[in-house]
Amino acid sequence: MTALSVGPGAALAPVRPVDAYAVAAAAQRRVQADATDVGAWRSLVAAHAVLALRTPLRRLLERAALAADVRAELCAALGGVERRVSWSTLARRFDANLAALGRLTPQADAVATAWRRRAARLELYEDGEGCAQVADRDAGADGLWLPALHPHHALVQRAALRRQWEGRVVRTLVVSGLGMGYVATDVFEASERTLLQFSPVVALIEPSLTAWAVVLHLHDWTGLLSSPRARVGVGVEAQAAFDALLADTDRHTPAIIPGGAPWGEGPDAAALAAAVEIEEARRARDRQERFARLSAQARAADSGAPCESQEQTLETSLLGERIRRAARGEQALRVLGVTSRFTTVLQYSMRDWLRAFERAGHAVRVVMEPDDHAHFSPQRVQIEIESFAPDVVLLIDHLRHEYPQVIPDPIPSVCWIQDNLPHLFRPEAGRAVAAREIVIGHGFDECVGRFGYPAARFLPVRIPCDPSRLCDPAETDADLAPYRCDVMFASNHRLSYAQRRGQALGRFGGLAGEVFSRALERLEQDMRHPWFDGHYNFDSLVGTTLDAMELATRDAALRNELTGELLTLADTFLRESTIRAAAAWAAGTGRKLHLYGHGWKDHTEFSPFARGPVAHGIGLGRAMRAAKVCLHAGCNGALHQRVLDTLAAGGFVLIRDKLADTEHVRFRGLVAWHERRGGKTPYPLQAADLPAPLDEWIRRERYWGGLDPDGVVNVQESHVDWWYQRMHDTRESTPSGIWPELPEVLFGGADHLAERLEHFVTADDHRGALAVRMRVPVLEKFTYDALVREMLHFMGSALGRA
Repeated sequence: MTALSVGPGAALAPVRPVDAYAVAAAAQRRVQADATDVGAWRSLVAAHAVLALRTPLRRLLERAALAADVRAELCAALGGVERRVSWSTLARRFDANLAALGRLTPQADAVATAWRRRAARLELYEDGEGCAQVADRDAGADGLWLPALHPHHALVQRAALRRQWEGRVVRTLVVSGLGMGYVATDVFEASERTLLQFSPVVALIEPSLTAWAVVLHLHDWTGLLSSPRARVGVGVEAQAAFDALLADTDRHTPAIIPGGAPWGEGPDAAALAAAVEIEEARRARDRQERFARLSAQARAADSGAPCESQEQTLETSLLGERIRRAARGEQALRVLGVTSRFTTVLQYSMRDWLRAFERAGHAVRVVMEPDDHAHFSPQRVQIEIESFAPDVVLLIDHLRHEYPQVIPDPIPSVCWIQDNLPHLFRPEAGRAVAAREIVIGHGFDECVGRFGYPAARFLPVRIPCDPSRLCDPAETDADLAPYRCDVMFASNHRLSYAQRRGQALGRFGGLAGEVFSRALERLEQDMRHPWFDGHYNFDSLVGTTLDAMELATRDAALRNELTGELLTLADTFLRESTIRAAAAWAAGTGRKLHLYGHGWKDHTEFSPFARGPVAHGIGLGRAMRAAKVCLHAGCNGALHQRVLDTLAAGGFVLIRDKLADTEHVRFRGLVAWHERRGGKTPYPLQAADLPAPLDEWIRRERYWGGLDPDGVVNVQESHVDWWYQRMHDTRESTPSGIWPELPEVLFGGADHLAERLEHFVTADDHRGALAVRMRVPVLEKFTYDALVREMLHFMGSALGRA
């Protein structure tokens, strides 16, 4: 600590070195106001001494209007130890950065010229806190340090930014001013791959050429400046670069982040933020006006009359007739698909769905982010609708009301529900289904019965696959060799359970945080039970938690968010526990485990098994065929895209045992047992009376229903009638009805998985026979071509009724 004097006989209390920056700034302002203020000079000297920045201030003192004895005293107080850094030691870094900058802007030459002119005046120091500081040899007290004497490194916020952005599609980021480059570096690093492969555009806007020259000496920015998501605004082009970014409707309007101490030439962060608000208002007006225009055009096309304002029914409209003719194979449609590249499966489902339409003779087009740094753009969808004039718009896991003022009302749309997402499984979603909207997918009973989806416009369909995308008739053993392993698991990884749990607990505040914490406590208690399989009512858990706390909420979005977070945690738990068990088995037996997908190399526990991402297509198909066993686990059941793709590709899959998947074989087993005992009722029945594995399935069903697993049921004729009905109803709609072999490929906890793996990696004949038999119904029933035919026929009748 150094005592900071404010004048003869007076002294400030000792301060920490980090406080010297603020003391120096205050003293500098006083010196600028009165160059003869000795007390201010003493404070300025003491602060510089603490920071080990002596020579620049000594030069300033030599020119100061002070008495000679005071000047001598102050110079002596500065001492003589400091760390000056020669620019020449950083010349190679500067040249490399400048070359990278030159590939982005011709202003790189102006930066080089400005540096040649000013280099001799500027000195680089490392202060006592390890922070770079730049002094101007010829400046007075007001400009001694450029851009300011400041703890630039204290602005480092990479970890905090990463926590804020992790798992999100982040807005475009504009760093307003370079400062000394620390903030820009942190923003760029913290925003790398925030969700799957997504990383936002980062724009560095700085008019000062000197600022660019200094920062390009201090930091290795060759990677940053060579990144496809980097944008720069340099010198006289700074404002134009910002304006161009603002006008790019494939990106969200940017968030403005101050880059540090300003260099005096701008940019003005407040002015940039104001420009963003103006652009957001302009985009909203443009979207509204375009929507009105598109709606008028669609109504006219639907009725066959120019500027028709009266809505037509699909029964009488031209568009309805086109769809009915298409269902008969007499009419080609224009089909527009809207999806996102930041998905693990859905973008490929959309691709294969559209290709099936194309094979049927229809014209198709897809709207998707153009690169890994863009955002979903309502304007882009409107532009494609205007140019393509689609007869139908396809969406996956999203209803059209989620895109307000985007799809004109007269144009029919189809929402394909593939996943159990909370925003789809709630009453607000059912009420929001538009008049010309068809819903297809799973969850018919729940969506119609609980959430009010219109039954006449809901088509239950199987999840299809496209074997041609996964198989290669000319494949050789050499093609499969890089993928050979005993066990594989394919899915992207983002956060471990512990990381996701910590993030979720920090996400909700106040009462919402208490509700989430209590609900999670109950969920984790259930997840520790060996029978937990992910078939769980997460919304009910939130509801019972609210009831227990004597709370109620009308905030459907909040309840939806709480439910979604609990579902995600449970899914992560099941996946992670499965991989952990497989990894332990592999380590203990010397077997080989491959994990495919983004992010596994960063997992602290599973990184040794990471093999990087594999593209959906032939590469994924080879990975599935080359592995002896492919694993599937999570809250989703066996009728999942990954399971179907594995079987279609000719692979073999072990599936986490989920009670809902065994519904058909469960009722079939009850019926068979009833018939074997003579078929007469009534009689008492316990799970222990039944053969394995039926006995455990019944115990599990009773446990999760809140009943005694070993309780006695007095079986009546009505029970038996229900068993027969469910056996027939589930034969074609549930996994164990579609695949009678399903019980053979199910696994439960870690020990059961190890036993199943040990058997199937050596039982080649058994494994191969199961894979062949389970592939047959996939190829017969689960194709996109069959889906398109069924969907068009359903649309023709359902929309006519609408």
